[in-house]
Amino acid sequence: MNRLCISLLTASAAVVFVLSSDVGVAGALLIGAIALLPAAWQSGRLATVAAFVLPLLLFASVATGHKKSNVSMLSGEETTFIVEVKETPRLDGNRLRMVVETTAGERLQLASRLQAESEQRLGKLLPGDHCHVNGKLSEPDPPRNRYAFDYSRYLYEQRIHWLLEAESGSFVCKRMDRLSLLTHLQAFRAQLLHEAVAAFPKEAGGIVLALTLGERFYVEEDVIEAYSTLGIIHLLAISGLHVGLVTGAAFFICIRIGLTRERAALFMLILLPIFAILAGAAPPVVRASAMAFVFFLFALHKWRVHPLFGFATIYFLYLLFDPYKLFQLGFQLSFFVSFALIFSAKTIQTANGGYLRQMCTVTTIAQFAGLPLIFFHFYEWSPLSLLLNLVYIPLVSFIVLPFSFLSLFSFVWLPEQVNLFIGLLESLLTFVHPAILKLSGSTFQLVLGKPPIWLVVAMYVALAFAFVHWQEQKWPLRFAFLPFVVCLIVGALAPYVQSKAVVTMIDVGQGDSFLIELPYRKGVYMIDTGGVAVYGEEEDWQQRKNTFDPGSDVIAPFLKAKGISKIDMLVLTHGDYDHIGGATGLLNEINVEQVIYPEGPIEKETEIELLENIDASPTNLHFTKANEVLAENWYVLHPPEGEHVKGNDGSVVLFAKIEGVTFLFTGDLEEAGEQRLIRSYPGMQADVLKVGHHGSLSSTTEPFISQVAPRYAFISAGAQNRFGHPHPEVVERLERANIVVWRTDIHGMVELTLSNGEIEAVETMLKP
Repeated sequence: MNRLCISLLTASAAVVFVLSSDVGVAGALLIGAIALLPAAWQSGRLATVAAFVLPLLLFASVATGHKKSNVSMLSGEETTFIVEVKETPRLDGNRLRMVVETTAGERLQLASRLQAESEQRLGKLLPGDHCHVNGKLSEPDPPRNRYAFDYSRYLYEQRIHWLLEAESGSFVCKRMDRLSLLTHLQAFRAQLLHEAVAAFPKEAGGIVLALTLGERFYVEEDVIEAYSTLGIIHLLAISGLHVGLVTGAAFFICIRIGLTRERAALFMLILLPIFAILAGAAPPVVRASAMAFVFFLFALHKWRVHPLFGFATIYFLYLLFDPYKLFQLGFQLSFFVSFALIFSAKTIQTANGGYLRQMCTVTTIAQFAGLPLIFFHFYEWSPLSLLLNLVYIPLVSFIVLPFSFLSLFSFVWLPEQVNLFIGLLESLLTFVHPAILKLSGSTFQLVLGKPPIWLVVAMYVALAFAFVHWQEQKWPLRFAFLPFVVCLIVGALAPYVQSKAVVTMIDVGQGDSFLIELPYRKGVYMIDTGGVAVYGEEEDWQQRKNTFDPGSDVIAPFLKAKGISKIDMLVLTHGDYDHIGGATGLLNEINVEQVIYPEGPIEKETEIELLENIDASPTNLHFTKANEVLAENWYVLHPPEGEHVKGNDGSVVLFAKIEGVTFLFTGDLEEAGEQRLIRSYPGMQADVLKVGHHGSLSSTTEPFISQVAPRYAFISAGAQNRFGHPHPEVVERLERANIVVWRTDIHGMVELTLSNGEIEAVETMLKP
């Protein structure tokens, strides 16, 4: 067993090092393998050396081959394409997305903004369909903020190098007569999805499709968010447990209808690959189906092997055929949890107290085995998930899952009975989902931040220690898990020993958002939240289910990755949507002690709705004006006291001194407001100027620049924005004054580290 673990670790290290060049992770895996050498050495030196060296060389060679072949054959200048649909299209309002393959065998991520409702028929294309389409190729953008999802890397790992923006109206598609068996099954799955979506009620239908066909796209967004918050999102996916239940039920039925065990096992060997494809072929489904396949194959031949051998066989085959899967979270969680359960088999089997005690043991082991990865990818965890899994795993596994399959089977073969099963499921969900939604709004979330690799390794070492002592029952369980708790405490306290201040200009597109962290976390302040303005009215068919919100999609994950669960002060400079549009999403995710808003006329509906919601929440709402002190060394210079200034010139202007470096944050202040500031504060100067109104020509005038005399300037503007911000003349003014300019459209996120009156370090996400 030790030698097999050594081989698993060295194979993984080789793949990580070759495909990602992550020396830290690869080194940690190798150190783990080396740590196991003494235990394995006693049972055979030559075999131990082979277990270490051979997988290292083999998988380094395999990964190198995959890396060399993962290149594009296109120049990027092509505009006309003949492509084959490879995956079920995703249609969301007027936006169509799907993976296609050119006649030369290169995969592309196709997207198209539909111009007419009749074009929504393209959402019903099936895998195997061929289309002639015109469009423009572009390379995927790298992440523009730290900790953001790396979409370009994700596509690269899918062997996709180009985005194809297809022209609406240019699609000419046809269905092919001759398809491979695999494509036939994929097309059948897609057709079944389309028909079921149209026939099933929305709430229950989304759950049925998630649990039977592995398609979570149709589950309502608030339900997915609630399951995710509570740490039970895996229940909306086809997990190893679900595959085991379906496989066991199918095998039981085969025996009950009179098949011998041998014929039943043979039938399962045929059924499992088909089931894996129809269920979406996600890594957890493939792993569980493959392990079940190995089990029935060995049972058919009456071979007896350790479960870890079957686990390792599937793992190695996965890495041989697609080593990039190693970097997918689903793959990592599936194999980590499975290994932990195999490793702890004795603990599970000897758990006294019957089924309930065993269920508690399995749930605890599975939850803790995946916890370091959950923190690494999502930065937070709900302790309530331990209890909820005990309740909801049996509910989903033994009630919701069977009814989901019965609903789908009756829809295909007994359509007159479908309303019975789907109706019962819908009645059950009317009780279950409101409870989940209510719990998700009030549950405690432990926000740890993104742990460094060394801490993730330490967590897994601590968990291995806990699982071993749990199995051997040498120590009380609370003492066995103590090292893991220490790791959590170290991770949670790490930001509080940071002795330097950090100011971050977050890239929220065409909008503003700034984060200020004082030393030792004495204060966390934020200025504006960005927001995506919608121009013009959209018809019902154009409205999208999944809309981008910088507050919940950009800012909140960034804060959580830094271990921030509370904002002491959020300043919303004025009522334009590109400054306050993300506030609601942020407030739903992060606790905010106080919101500062300018005193003056409130006329926009979005302003009124936001302020009413804040006023009704526990967050303190304060209206500010010039000459107020918001915090130590934080001064309000604008809007003027006693005047009601509208629009951009009603923006809150802040002067802050942070670790001896002075900042002037101007919101969307324009020329009239700048002149007012110059008259009111003739000695006003700052080291860093936040350029007003995203660098618009109406702001940052010569007299204002001369008065403030900054050394550095922030400009927050969306890449290739429709307004042409920042204006070239404004940039020229700043350059003539020898001011260093940082721009989100060019640099992405910009982070300044401050100490002792100096900017010690400047980090930009993009390198121009």
